[in-house]
Amino acid sequence: AFEPPYSPPPGGNLVRPEAAPMPDFGASKSGRVEPQPAPAKAQPGPQRPLTQPINEGELLTPRIVGGAQDWKLPPLGTILNDWDRVADDDNHIRNQGRLIQETLALFGVPADFEGAYKGPSVTQYLIKPGYVERKSGAETQR
Repeated sequence: AFEPPYSPPPGGNLVRPEAAPMPDFGASKSGRVEPQPAPAKAQPGPQRPLTQPINEGELLTPRIVGGAQDWKLPPLGTILNDWDRVADDDNHIRNQGRLIQETLALFGVPADFEGAYKGPSVTQYLIKPGYVERKSGAETQR
């Protein structure tokens, strides 16, 4: 039987730190706190890009020792071109799940491939761990 994994409710896995006790800054013996001036806000600086774009003519040519320097690096547009996302088909995902199961078996770890959740970027493989029975005397341990 296929059981979907537990998914917590929205915000259910959020862990917040405990509130720290407030320090006693400038408190008098009567318990009154003297008013403190508000801190000055920092003025935002000019917004600059983190990196500057490199023009095609500014690319550095690598130095080749013992060879001719008659070649250049390919343009970045040909290396970093847009790629089409290809979704894995169901047979490929099943084969990958079996491969994971067989690889674990090679290391002596019994496991069963239960299924997979296919997402846009990541595929979650559902691997159910098995167990090994060990006998020590009259006891059997899993």
